[in-house]
Amino acid sequence: MPDVLRQSGARLVEVGTTNRTYAGRLCGGDNAGDGCHPEGPRIELQSHRVRPNRRRPNWRKSPVATASGSSMTWAAGASSTREDYGLEHEQTVQESLAAGVDLALFSGDKLLGGPQAGIIAGDAGLVGELRRHPSPRALRLDKFAIAALNATLLSYVFERQDTEVPLWRMLRASEVGLKRRAGRWAKAGGEGARAVPATTIVGGGSLPGQGAATWCTELRSPQGASDLAGCLRDQPVPVIGRIEREGVLLDPRTVDPSDDRSVAEAITNALSQLSR
Repeated sequence: MPDVLRQSGARLVEVGTTNRTYAGRLCGGDNAGDGCHPEGPRIELQSHRVRPNRRRPNWRKSPVATASGSSMTWAAGASSTREDYGLEHEQTVQESLAAGVDLALFSGDKLLGGPQAGIIAGDAGLVGELRRHPSPRALRLDKFAIAALNATLLSYVFERQDTEVPLWRMLRASEVGLKRRAGRWAKAGGEGARAVPATTIVGGGSLPGQGAATWCTELRSPQGASDLAGCLRDQPVPVIGRIEREGVLLDPRTVDPSDDRSVAEAITNALSQLSR
């Protein structure tokens, strides 16, 4: 990204720190840079960041762009919000543009749930300038990615994302159903398995620190959690879990129900192999 900005003729100036950036530093003196949005690890304790509506009035008439890699982008017509899924509110692309940002950059994958892609929305004139640069021709999406992105956006327009976008379908799963599935997997594990309440970690860079309540199958083996986790990964249908409290946790929220039988077979086979 810095190389792309330098090629545009921009002069990069570091402003503020990862956890604290103030409006006065953005617009005062020679510090005409952008605020910092912590992408990836969440900044806890004392932190401060500048919202676009605080930056715009004093921006010396320069275009303002924001990268919203972790912001949920709802297509026109969709009424759901991140809060409907038990997640914290994060400024959306629409809110950034309404606050005065000229260009909003965000991902077609991540929380949107479509193909890997970079999307730029905002001022038509500025977007037109970007399209005339030679780089977009080399980096443009192919027809398959465009078709997949179009289908993903239509899911939001017609409010079908809960059934058609895997991420949101998983987050909508009920705890009752998750507990029932975790119990079935536990039966496949015998005496060394049980269903336990846990938390689904939704995402690192996209949703740092945020999770959803779930039920997991806890597996234990005399050979230890590391060996058990490795044996699960070596099955014909690899099963990947996480190690907590010397046990291996398998979260049914992250598995399509159609694959439950394969998971149960992998659990039985792995425990059987380790007990020989």
